[in-house]
Amino acid sequence: MTCKRCHTVTTKLTNLCYLKTYELKALDCQLKATSAFFILG
Repeated sequence: MTCKRCHTVTTKLTNLCYLKTYELKALDCQLKATSAFFILG
């Protein structure tokens, strides 16, 4: 039970961090996806 609660808190913190840096991560993800597309394509 404690482990599950801890995991929930960690997930919430991760979500907050993700929301905080969403734009940068989205941009980075786009760049990687584009690079992979050109490399594989």
